Amino acid sequence: TNGNAGSNSHSVTLQWKTTGNKTVTVNYYNACATTSPTSNTTTVNAAPKIITQPASPTTICEGTGIRTITVAASGSNLTYLWKKDGVAFLDSSIYSGQGTAILTITNPTSANQGNYTVDISGDCTLTPITSNPAFVTVNAASSAPTGISGTTTIQSGDSTTLSVTGGSLGTGATVEWF
Repeated sequence: TNGNAGSNSHSVTLQWKTTGNKTVTVNYYNACATTSPTSNTTTVNAAPKIITQPASPTTICEGTGIRTITVAASGSNLTYLWKKDGVAFLDSSIYSGQGTAILTITNPTSANQGNYTVDISGDCTLTPITSNPAFVTVNAASSAPTGISGTTTIQSGDSTTLSVTGGSLGTGATVEWF
């Protein structure tokens, strides 16, 4: 503002709509004298804002692969806190990037499947802003069958039913006989 902002008042309330360093100057003036002005610089920071919400990565198989979840945000001195199903976690052999805009998930187990969000704070935040959830799907891996049961000796022209034993079918797996 220029001149007369808060004339005849010992205080003034200002609201800035842009970020950066803002200078306010005050002096006393009357017909008898003008005093030397005093200035104060106020730094106006941007509040955190999510520019790009995190997206759900492609499905990953249990114990294999790497997936990343990324958020893009603007603001001053941003901090990030990633959460799975609402609970914060630390970097580990599976998670890296806690505290950054990019979370990397390496060789996850089924326990790592869930909704991932990130809380973002900055210089102008009393309460963090929370991203939309990104869902990580971890498909269970198959384990090899341990045997085949059923009658294995029959006469020519007869039939028999054989069954697989042991092992487990992973997510979406099928049994293949050959």
